[in-house]
Amino acid sequence: MTQSEKELEIIYQISQAAATRPHTVHELMAEVLDIMETELGVSRGTLTLLKPDTDTFVIEASRGLTEKEERLGQYKSGEGITGHVAQTGESALVPDISKDPRFLNLTQSRSDQPTAFICVPIIHQKQVIGTMSIDLSIPTDEAALQRYRRFLELVANILAEGVAGIREAIEERTGLISENERLRRQLGDRYRMHNIIGNCSTMRSVYEQIMQVADSTATVLIRGESGTGKELWPARFTTAASGATMHSSV
Repeated sequence: MTQSEKELEIIYQISQAAATRPHTVHELMAEVLDIMETELGVSRGTLTLLKPDTDTFVIEASRGLTEKEERLGQYKSGEGITGHVAQTGESALVPDISKDPRFLNLTQSRSDQPTAFICVPIIHQKQVIGTMSIDLSIPTDEAALQRYRRFLELVANILAEGVAGIREAIEERTGLISENERLRRQLGDRYRMHNIIGNCSTMRSVYEQIMQVADSTATVLIRGESGTGKELWPARFTTAASGATMHSSV
């Protein structure tokens, strides 16, 4: 398999991972790094995301770093090479980080061994939402480094759509849950048992029947003349967290 064919295969695998939409952004990013490690031999890499309501990018997933080193990896916009990439939205290629004063080694995970470093932005809707970086052993010629940089930019474009899709799905789900809770509270305030008038033996029997079917999936037909309050009963079943389906009829 040629290098181009290998890269196409990796792009395809990453595209599939992004399309299946893992439950969390961390899961997607970890899967991408797994693919990069297995197929490309990348033993050290990091993926950062912009922390909400800040200008700080934190490591969301990595390869070759401990949990402690990951926690140390927090880059303010414009800080170091990663922060510069995040601020400008432009890729950075450093032939040897041991000779570049911009490299801060915030994770404290690297030695003074000659190492090439490539960092690319993850951009969605013209905004940098994260960065992706890898280390490469030296010697690596300039042409190979440029090829890696272009390849990482392709991967970052796929990641941007995947991350945005997961975040949008989470926000939508969170919004639906909040709206559902709000409606339940409104129904609970309006349709409570004490809002139904009646304490005679017949009504007590009705209350008992409500409790018997409230937790079931049974379909219940409520009959009665107009004005007798049939609409209160379906709401009462709903607020009892039932699975029962209620139908009212004259």
